[in-house]
Amino acid sequence: MKPTPRARGRLHPFLRPHPPPSTWSPRPSPLRSHATTPPPPPPPPPTRTVRSIAALLSSTPTAAPAPTPPPSLTIHGFIRSIRKQKRVAFAVLADGSTTEPLQVVLSPAQAEGLSTGAGVRLTGQWVACAAGREQSHELQATAVTLLGAADAGTYPLQKKQQSNEYLRTMPHLRLRTPFNALLLRLRSHAIGRVTAFFAARGFVHAHPPVISSSDCEGAGEVFRVLGSTEEAEEEVEVGAAADPGAAHAASASASFFRTPRYLTVSAQLHLEAVAQAVGHAWALAPAFRADRSDTARHLAEFYMLEAEMAFVDDVAAVMALVEALVRDLVRSVRDSPLGSELLRAKGHDGVEEDGVEDGGGAAAASSSASSAPVPLLARWHGILHPTAWPRIAYATAIDRLQAAVASHEARFAHAPSWTGGLHAEHERFLARVYGGNGGGGGGGDGNASSDGAAPAPPQPVFITDYPRALKPFYMAPSAAPAPAAAAVGVAPTVACFDLLVPGIGEIAGGSVREHRLPQLLEAMRRAGLLLAHDGGGGGGGGPAAAAVAAAEADDDDDERLIPDGLRWYVDLRRWGSVPHAGFGLGFDRLLAYVAGVRNVKDVVTWPRWAGRCDC
Repeated sequence: MKPTPRARGRLHPFLRPHPPPSTWSPRPSPLRSHATTPPPPPPPPPTRTVRSIAALLSSTPTAAPAPTPPPSLTIHGFIRSIRKQKRVAFAVLADGSTTEPLQVVLSPAQAEGLSTGAGVRLTGQWVACAAGREQSHELQATAVTLLGAADAGTYPLQKKQQSNEYLRTMPHLRLRTPFNALLLRLRSHAIGRVTAFFAARGFVHAHPPVISSSDCEGAGEVFRVLGSTEEAEEEVEVGAAADPGAAHAASASASFFRTPRYLTVSAQLHLEAVAQAVGHAWALAPAFRADRSDTARHLAEFYMLEAEMAFVDDVAAVMALVEALVRDLVRSVRDSPLGSELLRAKGHDGVEEDGVEDGGGAAAASSSASSAPVPLLARWHGILHPTAWPRIAYATAIDRLQAAVASHEARFAHAPSWTGGLHAEHERFLARVYGGNGGGGGGGDGNASSDGAAPAPPQPVFITDYPRALKPFYMAPSAAPAPAAAAVGVAPTVACFDLLVPGIGEIAGGSVREHRLPQLLEAMRRAGLLLAHDGGGGGGGGPAAAAVAAAEADDDDDERLIPDGLRWYVDLRRWGSVPHAGFGLGFDRLLAYVAGVRNVKDVVTWPRWAGRCDC
């Protein structure tokens, strides 16, 4: 029978060719034992690159048995300190991701050339330490690569305690200290949290301009933006003395923007325009103020967290939003590793009130001397306390301050009065009395319970309905006059608030905005923001000029007297203007309060204040 193609290709086992002698080996017998052949050693564990020291420490169990063999890893960082001995060297490595140190064990040869501040790449085994050591694990280095050398003799951040004043002289290096790196991570966390907060409530994030055509607050403390050289500016000033008309023309031609422009002090006016388009808007943007106050609360450049809401005519809704925002941020910090690090960094020390640094002298110190130091955790508990934050009318606050002076409960450098406004010393006193902190303010003002239990933690306090003369022109009148204000027949109030926190004072302010065109123009006239009746110049006139304008101008004149820098803002009231409200919160001050930092300059990466702009 003819074989099939498949069978034709097969060969009998005896007819198959044997492999060459060099490669042939007998097939092992199934009866032969393999016990005499040792198994090959397991491959060494792969070396993994660790993202950060924080990730390594958080992923290392403290009580689990050490694996065999210990894992091998590579990590980058900076030498915070190094101690070299005859047979071994110990280094503390940091990378800014945590305040917890990472100890590295090196040989003397590996430690050669390493010094404090040097940037390195280390490879080694992550092994468990003996019981009782401060750190559960340490890195036993097997390879060291010096990536950036540092001269130990000149490096300014040595292993010793440096004061905040000293660190402020080197903002480019102070970020390498553990606590300043922690504050930088706190700021990053806060930005992410407030972004999520507003996104969940349908707010649109906007980027307002830094260069503005007006002074939003009307205080005059602005930085002017110049595109010309100082020499050209001096020539214009010289020409002004000889020929004012020619000097004005020369100034316009020399100016980059043709008319005066300034660094913004607030994004509010621009956010009002955004809110008219999208309903709700918010921004976190830099602001600038040419304020020469050298206190723990003031900066020339700072960040403002601002929001505007269309179709809102109740200031209580704005206060509720601010309270929800701050509560959400503090809760997220408390429940995160950042909160644990802040509490460890602060230990059990209290956070002192910053009275003397605000320039109040002995009187300011006296007004806050009865306030005990507030632990950081108590600050958080006060913000998160289930009761709503107190809301006190300005008239009531003034009465309380004057009563404190009359009873010798407190002394102030500035006598409290209806027309004098609230100074920093007044704000701290009111925050302590009405916000708690064992307030003992008399008359049940504090938060101490009536049954003698421990007082509630200190809470922030809202002060509402300020006199119209003390606030900017854009605020709408109060819905109803405060009873105390009506009783004494004082000037009208506006629908506004300031938020005070114990130890710092004001950190936020908000109001209902005046959305009606005639009332807005009248407010601008009272504030002296309309031009003189002859329309001359590009400036803002003054109270006397405004009085003349009010007596001589009609409605058509008001249109001609609007300064160019505010004409666009007035235009918002012409077409589809609706009730709206908003607030501005000092982001740096809030972070200082949450972190328990006395001086706002220490929570800003690159602080600028009068006389100091180092980097």
